[in-house]
Amino acid sequence: LVTSASDPVPGSGLSGSHTTMDGQAVSVGVEVDLFWLDVGTRRYSAQASDVAGWESTASTDFQLVATYASVRETIRRLRASGELSSGLVAASFLHSLDGAERYQQQAAQGGWFAWSYELAARAKLRVLYWKLRLQTDWHLPERAGRILAQDVEYLLDHS
Repeated sequence: LVTSASDPVPGSGLSGSHTTMDGQAVSVGVEVDLFWLDVGTRRYSAQASDVAGWESTASTDFQLVATYASVRETIRRLRASGELSSGLVAASFLHSLDGAERYQQQAAQGGWFAWSYELAARAKLRVLYWKLRLQTDWHLPERAGRILAQDVEYLLDHS
């Protein structure tokens, strides 16, 4: 998210601006990395005023969600940054995620066995969730484990 403020010509000039996300100050013009934020509803607000005293405020709510692709990228980013210290553990996480996604796709096609594919997908996600919980503090710092576990829980609740 990037915010900027300006006063149109001929104006009195911009006297100040302020942005917040979930009530926390965010610097104007600075990119906000959403990577470490929890999934759910977020509120982004901006306020600006000019020298003449005119003020304007705007806000928007948006949803941070998890998808199979976003969880896959989270695992890769954590591995690249060193937050996830083991390549084998990362590969195991990705293997479980890929399996769950394949079962989910088969379930979406319908048919007689759709329910069994759905159960298999959920089972794979549950296995991944517990792998994440067990690896936290060993190959995965607490904050990284929390983000991944939360994303997998989101997939369980919304797929």
